[in-house]
Amino acid sequence: MLDWTKPVLDTLTKEIDPRYRELLRLMLYSGMDGHSAVPIGKILDLAESYQEDFLEDNPIDVSSLRDIVSSLTPESVESCLAPYLTWENGCLVWHIEGEKEKRLAVCLKNLLSSEVPEAVDPLHLSSLTEEQNQALNLMRTSPLVVLTGGPGTGKSHVIAKFLEKLPKEELRNTAVAAPTGRAASRINEQLQGLPVKARTLHSLLQLYPAYGAQPFFKMPVNHLPYTTVIVDETSMVDVDLFLHLLEALGPGTRLILVGDEQQLPSVQNGAVLRDLVHYLESDPRLMDRHLARLTENHRLSRVSSSSVRALGKLFEEVRNFVTGQMPNFQGIDHRENFQLEDLLQAVVPLWKAKIQELPQTAGDLDDWLKSDIILLPLRHHPEWGVYAVQSALKKQLGFKTDKAVGMPILVTSNQPAFGLANGDRGQLRLVQNQWVVAFPGGNDNIRLIPLSQIQEYEDGFALTVHKSQGSEFERVVLALTKESSSLMSKELFYTAITRTKSHLTLFADSQSLEKCLHQKTVRHTLLSWRLSS
Repeated sequence: MLDWTKPVLDTLTKEIDPRYRELLRLMLYSGMDGHSAVPIGKILDLAESYQEDFLEDNPIDVSSLRDIVSSLTPESVESCLAPYLTWENGCLVWHIEGEKEKRLAVCLKNLLSSEVPEAVDPLHLSSLTEEQNQALNLMRTSPLVVLTGGPGTGKSHVIAKFLEKLPKEELRNTAVAAPTGRAASRINEQLQGLPVKARTLHSLLQLYPAYGAQPFFKMPVNHLPYTTVIVDETSMVDVDLFLHLLEALGPGTRLILVGDEQQLPSVQNGAVLRDLVHYLESDPRLMDRHLARLTENHRLSRVSSSSVRALGKLFEEVRNFVTGQMPNFQGIDHRENFQLEDLLQAVVPLWKAKIQELPQTAGDLDDWLKSDIILLPLRHHPEWGVYAVQSALKKQLGFKTDKAVGMPILVTSNQPAFGLANGDRGQLRLVQNQWVVAFPGGNDNIRLIPLSQIQEYEDGFALTVHKSQGSEFERVVLALTKESSSLMSKELFYTAITRTKSHLTLFADSQSLEKCLHQKTVRHTLLSWRLSS
């Protein structure tokens, strides 16, 4: 990242007073950190945090930055930093990002003020709770609905019932999408038996990121040919992708956004779902017409397992965390004093048995792939990064080379020729002296794809918490260490623990847990303000 910013800064400071170089540098870092705006009063705080996290070898000149910030006014920004930076609502904004946010706000306001679909008789399904029935009927009568709630509250179940009750003609004109291939595959598991197949948003919009993420068709002249569009895992969708989606919707198209705003925001810029929910909650009329919030965890009432019930309770307590009220970790496999050897000791026996299994049906292989995962905040760290932990695990398992029969493989890019999506996992096998990867296929068949044909992949024992979004596993091993303190937040912890369905092994000392829960993932944006303006 640091290498990338230098030529950009060199170019900008040829056109802008060189005294502003440190300010421009800080703004570049903030953009790559997901902020679409930076409040003037937060500039120095951000500089200090970046200094601590990754700028030890190339520190920002805070003294110079402080002098510049103290003299900033809307007029000085206009005269000295235009056309690159603008001053809006007490914030510095990259002009191009501000324009995208403005367009997004206009699209959202148009949807919020558009005509409701044709009136329908309200439904009351016995298979749904009262709040789920309210959500179902809101989706049938509103042009824009945000369906939000924690794990186990039945968001996917409500979507499935909504699709079941659509007239056949309208069902044929309905699209379901998600930001990643893994998330789309998971929706399809929930919608089995329905004539609707989820796909990625990039596929829906025919976007090709390698070519600047420009759509294949010309928007908004040619709109998406759907009367209803449903987007799952919406918290992962950034400003750019959201804007592409909204500008592609045709007149009268109903949009249903499904997600949990308490999870980590998108990797790229913005926090659109969070901002939209906050805006709707600010006006009771908007909230009643456009926000459906599910609160009851139905997994707790359906299971007798004490560990699953403890997990459900932990999810709720973390989601609703209030300072001074630490969650109850009773019933959770929580280990406070640990080294890497302790984590390996917990997972090696399990994986020794698992790599001996070679499932023969797609269903069994799917269960195998979704059974266990190690989650870590960091990708690159000499001891606690994903690569380091996987390397240490392979040594403990006795691997003499990088490859071994039975080990999991993670696909790290979309490869449509093979029907593979970024985040898909398979199992490595040796067939006729050729390395192949087994993936679940249709009709309970297993697909075997030569490893040499898979363009980008890595070991699949562990994932970063960010990479795990949109996936779910039976058992999760999560390690939070002091080394990952710069990434710790309530949203990261909540996202990580909600990846498991039945068992969580948590390696974290009390200090790390407290830091996680008291530190929020902050995204400075102006979207809520633009919606209110």
